[in-house]
Amino acid sequence: MRNSIIFGFFTTFLFINCSSDDLVQINDEKLFGVWFENILIEEKNQISRLEYRFNEDNTYEIRRMRIDNLDGTILGYQYRELGNFSLRNDTLLFTNIKRYAGHDTEEEEFSEIENLQLIILNVPIKSSRKVEFRDNETILSFVTPPCNDTSSCLAPPILKKVEISIF
Repeated sequence: MRNSIIFGFFTTFLFINCSSDDLVQINDEKLFGVWFENILIEEKNQISRLEYRFNEDNTYEIRRMRIDNLDGTILGYQYRELGNFSLRNDTLLFTNIKRYAGHDTEEEEFSEIENLQLIILNVPIKSSRKVEFRDNETILSFVTPPCNDTSSCLAPPILKKVEISIF
């Protein structure tokens, strides 16, 4: 069940509207590198960090990890996705997707990255997402259609560019 929730999170965020006034044309060179979003989990004094890494060989990796908010150490991982990407105009196309998720028990919220369980392997999945740069190319956001009243939508991540990744 937890795997379904995690999978749902990463697919349903496509249904929220996001707009920007400060758009920049997207090309591969601007996209390469690591982009992240941090969400503070106050009651646990932790950060849930989402990182996208776009490599020059057109592979990508997505990781959702937990970080101790006091000392910055990585506590474990909840999700990982690997595959290939291509960029056409302002649309990212993801292929050859492999998805990994943590265990389905409430006691184990995260694990070592090598202990994540494969949940999807090279199924002919293709995912496309419109993207845009904002704020002098330091913000990468996913452009999604508006969410209607009958669907359950999550906000897409708004990712910041980093020069040095923690993974």
